[in-house]
Amino acid sequence: MHRGREFSLNADEMSLKIKLGYLLKRTELRKDVERKSVHISLNFDPSETHLGKENLWKLPKSICRN
Repeated sequence: MHRGREFSLNADEMSLKIKLGYLLKRTELRKDVERKSVHISLNFDPSETHLGKENLWKLPKSICRN
């Protein structure tokens, strides 16, 4: 997450809810931006082939519902 010194927790200690809340707050503060959005990128290690394509396609839908 951004710069570690701005947080009392390290990124690996933050929940997804805290991280998303931070990103959403940052977008609110940008008054010069017309269309505010948060881009989320999921990056998997090549060794994580056990997940399977079918399960990987389910992830974005699951994340967007929550």
